[in-house]
Amino acid sequence: MELARAASHISSMLYTESMGAAVRETVLLFEASHGRDDLEPFARALLDRLEQRGKPEAVKVLLDFIERGRLPEAPPGAPSGPMSTRESVARKRAKPALPER
Repeated sequence: MELARAASHISSMLYTESMGAAVRETVLLFEASHGRDDLEPFARALLDRLEQRGKPEAVKVLLDFIERGRLPEAPPGAPSGPMSTRESVARKRAKPALPER
């Protein structure tokens, strides 16, 4: 399921920079969740999925990672580590107490 989600997320990016950022985020999240041992097989499987989807820019980024261990640089101001995949939930404001009569 992670492989399908990652391929979909990366493929949905419209610009080369955002696609590189999506690859970076996906690899870092996978490594944080599963460790480094399964990272290369995951990256190779993801590369195959992205080739099938016709995403040569993402394939190039993944090949560079597999062959040289390099990910694209994070854009300025971006967090350096993996980000949470949880959706943010808006907090409800507490209702003010009504005055006693």
